[in-house]
Amino acid sequence: MTSQADRIVRNIETLFFQTSSTVLRWVIDLLLAAVAVLDFRPWQDQGAWSEHILVAAATGAVLLRRRLPLMSFLVTLPALFTTQEAIAASVITLCTLARQRPDWRLAPSGLVLMIGNLFRREAWEANAPMSHPSPTFADWTEHLTCSLVVGAAPVALGLLFHVRQNLADRLTDLTAAHEQERLLLERAAVTRERAHISREMHDIVSHKAGLIAIQAGALEMTATDPGVRATALTLRRLAVSTLEELRSLLLVLRAEGAGPAELRPRSCLADLEALAAESGVEVSLYISPAVRARQLPERIGRTVYRTVQECLTNTRKHAPGAPLDVRIESDDTHLHVRACHDAAPEETSTWQRPLPGGGHGLLGLRERALLLDGELVAGPRQEGGFGVHLSVPLPSTYDQQAAP
Repeated sequence: MTSQADRIVRNIETLFFQTSSTVLRWVIDLLLAAVAVLDFRPWQDQGAWSEHILVAAATGAVLLRRRLPLMSFLVTLPALFTTQEAIAASVITLCTLARQRPDWRLAPSGLVLMIGNLFRREAWEANAPMSHPSPTFADWTEHLTCSLVVGAAPVALGLLFHVRQNLADRLTDLTAAHEQERLLLERAAVTRERAHISREMHDIVSHKAGLIAIQAGALEMTATDPGVRATALTLRRLAVSTLEELRSLLLVLRAEGAGPAELRPRSCLADLEALAAESGVEVSLYISPAVRARQLPERIGRTVYRTVQECLTNTRKHAPGAPLDVRIESDDTHLHVRACHDAAPEETSTWQRPLPGGGHGLLGLRERALLLDGELVAGPRQEGGFGVHLSVPLPSTYDQQAAP
């Protein structure tokens, strides 16, 4: 029963107070105005024209009760006390007043409505016909109780609607706060996981890369063969460079959110020549003057750098000894990176034979291209070897100026 009563109250409140449809709101107001008119009994008995004017004013007050609740209730009082019949308009406007303005004015308003209902029946008029019996104490008690209910019911109903609206608003605020707390907890969990990943990367990668750098440095100092010393120097530089990039990535992982711009790994077009020089691959690198003159956003430059880096790695792994041709050019709308190499020479030495690969590098490049609304195509060439083509849209002048 409690749930059914609550459902009924909620439906009434939604219908009369919280409907968002303007048409439905006007239909409800017109229905309530019709109830106020029908409650005026002398209307059917051709009452005095002054009573009709007062009832018309009370009916208009019902239509204006949403914007002017107190004024609407006051306008209905003359019809209530003059006609001694029109009470529905006062009840409707007082209920709206209690819902929208729950303050000290409700007590006197409810008292006025009770008094108006107390003297609205002909049985209590001084000039009642002699055929009417004199009211008894029980009649007075019954009518006084009814008047109290009529005066208190709209106030209680309006206050109930007001409290329910406040509870609904509070529930909405609590839901929003709970959602915000959940997001903060998720962010904290992500931060802890990022810190855990960074520690694992540091413990696994940096230790072994550091050992490589130390061993390469020792080999460079003790070797007598110039070729071996040059190779050891290259190995040491690569290990040190790997450690530096690893530290940059660890700073990004440990940073809250995306991290400040200075913590992001810096890999751009200006670093390509150094990357090609220390790769151990015969590289033909061409960057068109139009690309060099254009200030590319960091995200595009980093994607180009990683693409060339992956092409160098794949050439070393799958076609050792083969030259790599890299061309970076642009047109009016797109930046193009083309990299291709021939098949591995047949006279490749034993230690340079192709190494197995899982294909994750190219998959990561395709994901980077998609993030920039670009495209990456990679596959064997008809004339032999392997080719990669990256195409990403260039930002407009406005975007270029706003780019980081």
